[in-house]
Amino acid sequence: MNASLLTFSITGIGILVQVFTRKRHLLASLLSSTFAFLIAIFIFSIPMDRAFTLMGASIRVNSTWQIFGRSLVLDEFNRQAVGYLYLIGGAILGSAWISKPTRMFHPLGLAILALVAASLMVVPFLFAAIFLELAAITFLLVLSTRTIGTARSGLRMLILYTLAMLAILFAGSMIELSGMSDLSVILLDTRVSILLAFGFAILLSIPPFHAWLPMAAGETHPFAIALASTVLPAAGLFFVLRFFGALSLAVNESNLLEIIRIFGATTVWVAALWGASQKSFAKMAAYATVSDLGVMLIAVGLGSEQGIRLALAITAARFVGSLCLAIGLANNSDKHRFNPQEGEPIDAALPPNSAARLVTFLGTASIAGLPLTAGFPAKWRLLQILATGTAYAWISIMVAMFIFGFRILRFAQKYRSNGPVNDGAQSDAKITVFLYAAIFLTFAFGLVPQVLNRWIEHTVMGLGLLIP
Repeated sequence: MNASLLTFSITGIGILVQVFTRKRHLLASLLSSTFAFLIAIFIFSIPMDRAFTLMGASIRVNSTWQIFGRSLVLDEFNRQAVGYLYLIGGAILGSAWISKPTRMFHPLGLAILALVAASLMVVPFLFAAIFLELAAITFLLVLSTRTIGTARSGLRMLILYTLAMLAILFAGSMIELSGMSDLSVILLDTRVSILLAFGFAILLSIPPFHAWLPMAAGETHPFAIALASTVLPAAGLFFVLRFFGALSLAVNESNLLEIIRIFGATTVWVAALWGASQKSFAKMAAYATVSDLGVMLIAVGLGSEQGIRLALAITAARFVGSLCLAIGLANNSDKHRFNPQEGEPIDAALPPNSAARLVTFLGTASIAGLPLTAGFPAKWRLLQILATGTAYAWISIMVAMFIFGFRILRFAQKYRSNGPVNDGAQSDAKITVFLYAAIFLTFAFGLVPQVLNRWIEHTVMGLGLLIP
């Protein structure tokens, strides 16, 4: 039995089942999340490359699958990352039943998880570019709707990812032809440095390569945005870490790490300033996500085990905030409401009832890293570390937290007087359970962040090439 083959086989069966059940929305959500959770449990729990007994039968699961002259490997180095992607993907696909995304959302969502997982498994790792490109093509279908003009964000994302993959593959070919593995020597080649910086900047949505995300927030279904803003950046982070691990990145590469921190801090500044000027709440929340990606990059730029831990914690917290935000926004059924006092259109993204609106604000607050939310503990710890050295990065994070916190309060104040316009969602007990579960999840991860420690510990242990 082979782990990679079994993972993709189960995913393929799930996609096939979803194609036939796509018109039954609740059933499609339940089945897609079930398949994703089963694969995540399998990846997290099954021993690799050694025999074990299950129901009296001796079973051995091999970690390596040879196909077309390449290897797909699921081992301790990547299994935590792959399992995490299936876990968050299953949560997003399962929660989407409270709204109505496109009919192909669930099968395409499972396909995206499989493609991103393959990008983390393939050896040599440069072939991950091919799978990430295929994932971007699939995301184009997820981000597009039947409404004319709603494919702009997906097309922009696809163009950017295509350029990123070409740049990374070209840089990788130059590295292989050089025959060197010392990163400090390789980066002396200006061409390689520029190509890698260009490719990684696109994968991590660093400005000016971030514009597709706010654009998608204004024209696409909330759960499609949640899937794009969690799975793609997480895949980009793991790809970057895997690249540095393959090139034996040392913690004493102070110049490179300083550049990474500067790029991250600049991303935070730009996202905060653009977010401050947004009149649409959905676009403001998208810029909060871009800012969060910059904070994650600052943590990676610490070049230490603690920095990697914080980057992983920020990535996990972003999922909590994005899911909470999607659940809140998905409860909006009225697109033509007006402020009776001011006579101006109310942001169509904001849900009409108070509970869903609270979930929306909390999700954005978590992404921005405000106190008591899931995104706060990792950012606060990062601020403590940066306070002893990197003032530019410390100030950027503090300013971004203040700006997004102020903007959330302004939106809350602006729409407070409108009251619940449509209480239909409140009468549905199932949707109400989802709303309060989202609130609980946001505060639980904010007050007890230690629940992530086990996953972070195993992931860091798998990244043994990075941590001396």
